[in-house]
Amino acid sequence: AGSLSDFLGKLERPRAVWLMVPAAVVDTLLDEIVGLAHAGDILIDGGNSYYRDDIRRSEKLKKSGFHYVDVGTSGGVWGLERGYCLMIGGEKETVQRLDPIFSALAPGLGTIPRTPGRPKPGSTAEQGYLHCGPNGAGHFVNMGIGLVVVVPSEAGKALEGFLSEKGETFYFLGEVIPGGREVVYDRSF
Repeated sequence: AGSLSDFLGKLERPRAVWLMVPAAVVDTLLDEIVGLAHAGDILIDGGNSYYRDDIRRSEKLKKSGFHYVDVGTSGGVWGLERGYCLMIGGEKETVQRLDPIFSALAPGLGTIPRTPGRPKPGSTAEQGYLHCGPNGAGHFVNMGIGLVVVVPSEAGKALEGFLSEKGETFYFLGEVIPGGREVVYDRSF
């Protein structure tokens, strides 16, 4: 396609347009697309936007009849071994309509052994993508996924104790800097 208008003209309506651009230009590009697109089209931000910007954008676009989906992408701490994950925020019906796209892009189970105790019936998480909630949730979860905290040793022990008391899962990775503990906090959604 020679232009954005030409590109949109080649897609069947309702269209799904996936943006993979720096967060700083998302609003400008969305404004340009909205001027050329039609109500009912889905606009997807697959970049690394701030979740509060996603909430604002979705509210603005909804007034014009557009659907907005935010998709965070992360390998997390097991990305090299297990592949990346797509964390998706948006209206349930819109995300379900896009499921064939997410399923095609996600890494799938692969050939490595499954993680014991992780499979959930009906969940797409093990396939490498997950609808995390309403608009903003995809980028919010991406922001916190695989949270790695490097803290002084005593504080690390306190964090581990606190998480254990709350019934949360954590993994102690060991001392990565003298006197420090690296703790990976795995929050199952």
